[in-house]
Amino acid sequence: YGIIGHPLGHSLSPRLHTWAMSQTNHPGAFYAWPVTPERLADFIRAARELPVHGLCVTIPHKTAVLPLLDGLTDAARAVGAANTLFWREGELWGHNTDVAGFLAGLDNFRADRGTPQSALILGAGGAAHAVLYALQSLGVSEIRLAARNEQVGATLAARFGAKFIPWEIRAA
Repeated sequence: YGIIGHPLGHSLSPRLHTWAMSQTNHPGAFYAWPVTPERLADFIRAARELPVHGLCVTIPHKTAVLPLLDGLTDAARAVGAANTLFWREGELWGHNTDVAGFLAGLDNFRADRGTPQSALILGAGGAAHAVLYALQSLGVSEIRLAARNEQVGATLAARFGAKFIPWEIRAA
């Protein structure tokens, strides 16, 4: 098992998942495989030949990995991003756990205050796709997306019916 992305020096996933596997007597280990964007297709081809049982996917590959897979779960297809790769009947599939993870984080808020009426999302990466989809599925009426890359942000906001806000970082 492992995680692919670039860069990965900050990731605690190998330590966390290897520990969890040892605590549950799950055989195997969890590795960090730093994969640059230009090497993603090569890595996926290699993973198909090696005894890799599953992968976590992080920046910048959550959307780029989609055309390299044999299939997508409904969640990955709806979001347009995959953060988990697994084998299904000999095929490499993509799934997105970010939607369920985000919604679980809102459970207490929704229990106390109901569904939010508005939301602001900062950034237009793979997780933003999942958050937009989750908020849309809840019926949040006003969703705004702020991103540094205007083209990417505006396209993503339009896809989910959100309002785009250009975000410029200025030195103090």
